[in-house]
Amino acid sequence: MSVLAAVICYRCTQTGPVTVEWTYWESAGQARQAEAELTPCGPLCVGMHSVTRVDVVPEPKAGRERQMTTGSGLNRAGGVNP
Repeated sequence: MSVLAAVICYRCTQTGPVTVEWTYWESAGQARQAEAELTPCGPLCVGMHSVTRVDVVPEPKAGRERQMTTGSGLNRAGGVNP
């Protein structure tokens, strides 16, 4: 598992809802530096950013099936997990 950081940019058009866009960085220090240097980062940027730690989980190996679950214990197909 790799630990990275992300800068999250909050964006909005005049007629649409607020959305987010993020960029990954190798460390929280790099992410904070980018946040300081790049604000505002584009025409849709509302001038608000967050920096957060991101744990990147490697993709599963070929041949292994991954089961998607929700916090309620229901699997993706809607059944109950054993």
